[in-house]
Amino acid sequence: MAPLLRGTPRPVDLTLILTSILLLVAWTLLGFLLGRVVPVALAVPVAAMVGFVGMAFPEATNAMAWRHVLALHSSCCLLDQEVSLSVLVGSLAFYLSLVGVLWWLVQRPSWPRAGLVVVVQTLVTGLCLWLVAPVTHPNGVHDRPTNQLVCQGQKPQICLWPEQERDRAVITDTARRIVEVLDEVGVTAPQALSSATAAEWSYQGGANPGSDTVVRRSVVMGAAAVPMPACALREPWHGPASFQDLAAWVWLAAGFNRADVTVSPTLAKILAQPLPQQDQWFATTMAARGVCGTKP
Repeated sequence: MAPLLRGTPRPVDLTLILTSILLLVAWTLLGFLLGRVVPVALAVPVAAMVGFVGMAFPEATNAMAWRHVLALHSSCCLLDQEVSLSVLVGSLAFYLSLVGVLWWLVQRPSWPRAGLVVVVQTLVTGLCLWLVAPVTHPNGVHDRPTNQLVCQGQKPQICLWPEQERDRAVITDTARRIVEVLDEVGVTAPQALSSATAAEWSYQGGANPGSDTVVRRSVVMGAAAVPMPACALREPWHGPASFQDLAAWVWLAAGFNRADVTVSPTLAKILAQPLPQQDQWFATTMAARGVCGTKP
């Protein structure tokens, strides 16, 4: 268990747990109600089909508002994400209303009550759908506020989430060695390494990345990565083709263990060349990452 306890996990979101409990209670009450008003031979298959359609169909579509209201989130949340407040409120309101009206109906089933339940729940559902409609992420999340990052040091400045603090020393050492390599070959190094998604030099190692080698590899990959340029939608973009070779070259140039990196045949040829030619290849290829139409 010890490796799983590295880092500081984020607090459990009790709202998500409450939503899950309400979901189970609502489906239980619906099945109980069907069992009281419909013959058992019919109630069981109807409850099974309604449950399957109600939970599986929205999950398989792009109807994001329905997925958010029904709390159908495949995963949540990455370190740089938070659940949208409107999604939490919308799903909680939906299930609280559903549990309330079903419980009221279970007490004394009748058609007038059933009609009122349908009207009330339809209005509540419409309000919840309107509330969550602006959230377009499949998991109902948004970027975590960057003011929660803890920044230290210079050249580069290291900005990490509190949960990543345990690995700061390894991350800082790796980043500084990479900056030295970039300076030596004449490539402008980013001024900061950040765990924020949109950072120029992004670290996505998580709160429990594993060994120091895994941490260092995440830092190196962040230095070699580049966001897809807008021109890639119209023209050929070859940036990803050189990513692995660039990352491996930086790894080796920074003095890390060669056994921990894969050297492709292309990179092996480059490593066989004199250092000035290697530096020129690296600088040229790094500059071409964000340009369309230029092969590495």
